[in-house]
Amino acid sequence: MKLPNHEKAIVAMEKLMNYILSTSHPVGASKAAFFKKVGFTAVNATELRDELLAIARGDVYEVEEK
Repeated sequence: MKLPNHEKAIVAMEKLMNYILSTSHPVGASKAAFFKKVGFTAVNATELRDELLAIARGDVYEVEEK
């Protein structure tokens, strides 16, 4: 199944650069550390944006915890 409105998904480069991939942001720095471990930094932020959009636009599955 697809996410509702998946075709309207956006990932703002400004948010990626100034928050999620910012090693100096008070809250975003921990996120930046995580993404660096999996190969994403400000240098390849466009690739991260493309990967996130691919996830949002791909098939999703509901998982029920027991």
